[in-house]
Amino acid sequence: MLTLNRFDDAIVAQKKADELDPRARPWALGGAYAMARHYDEALADVRQKLKANPNDAGTQGMLAFILQCTRQDSEGIPAMEKMYQMWGDPQSAAAVRSASQQGGFNAVMTWRLHFLEKKALTSYVSPTELAYCHAELGQREQALALLEEGLRQRAPGLLDIQGYSAFDILHGEERYRAIVTKVGMPPAY
Repeated sequence: MLTLNRFDDAIVAQKKADELDPRARPWALGGAYAMARHYDEALADVRQKLKANPNDAGTQGMLAFILQCTRQDSEGIPAMEKMYQMWGDPQSAAAVRSASQQGGFNAVMTWRLHFLEKKALTSYVSPTELAYCHAELGQREQALALLEEGLRQRAPGLLDIQGYSAFDILHGEERYRAIVTKVGMPPAY
């Protein structure tokens, strides 16, 4: 439902899913709220779930994502660092801390971009992930080119691009609109 921009329906469905099995995907309702740009509700839900289960790495990751969307860097960067620690990746946690100290959120996103580019040398990395980093950095052309590559590859991540606020800077671009149309999603711009 999120892919079809049916955000209210997705939130209702996720609330029902939480009632049926609250531990299956504790982060998912926060994600639905975030994709709908209901950030206050997203933060409240994720924080409540982290109080109940502070060791859930997925929920910690969702907290970091929501704080990133709202540019609450003073809280979001430590949340991202903690997420990597919880995932058992202390090197990435240290890299986030170091990048943050050197240049704030943009430095962290630049580190993430370089990390993914290096990973892509030995394993598959979706162009949509790389495009996301470029969009977060305000690099429209690079983001568009990578989304177009994602279209050529039929990258599944394209289904969610309209839900990510980082791509909002591209909504007025004809190339972006063409991607949305070719994927077959109803436009959300």
